[in-house]
Amino acid sequence: MSLGDLFCHVDDFCQAFEPLWIRDDFMSGRRRRRAGHLCLSEIMTLLIWFHRSHYRTFKAFYQQCVSICGVRFRASSAMGVLSS
Repeated sequence: MSLGDLFCHVDDFCQAFEPLWIRDDFMSGRRRRRAGHLCLSEIMTLLIWFHRSHYRTFKAFYQQCVSICGVRFRASSAMGVLSS
């Protein structure tokens, strides 16, 4: 499965899951939600990609794979496809 396909599957899941998660947080009284630089589907995609890789630490994975490959989530998340 390519990175773009993975992101599309994760994003579809997050579209259904995130509203329920936010609603449950609101109902339980936890209301502190800061806006992040990456959306939930982007974070989950990076974590799944990391677990499928051969890297032992996330820091090494991010520095050697994500930063060097130049994966840009923000520019492509509106289109639903990752660019590198």
